[in-house]
Amino acid sequence: MSLLHSGNAAAMSICAILAAVTAPSLAQDYPIAAVPLTAVRLTDRFWAPRLETNRTVTIPHILRQNELTGRIDNFLKAARRKTGAYQGQRYNDTDVYKIIEAASWSLMATRDSTLEAV
Repeated sequence: MSLLHSGNAAAMSICAILAAVTAPSLAQDYPIAAVPLTAVRLTDRFWAPRLETNRTVTIPHILRQNELTGRIDNFLKAARRKTGAYQGQRYNDTDVYKIIEAASWSLMATRDSTLEAV
């Protein structure tokens, strides 16, 4: 078993310190720089239509499904704005997180007042 998987807090701390110390020196020698997401535009015939479908069809559909299946209600229950027990599988919350992330990435690339209103 590796040090990171052993649960040893000291070993994990040492790994974190080593990563922090060596990262700046590695970054100076690395010839590739990150490009901000907002600087990238996909306008080709393959990806652009799929991204458009994702923005206009898939993301709104999944947002509605999260409401219809009680996933959003689980958050309202946790905030005590609604009564009742947790509904569904224990991992249902991650579906909400994933669609929020998908909508956020989509909105970074393309303004959409309809999607922003959701």
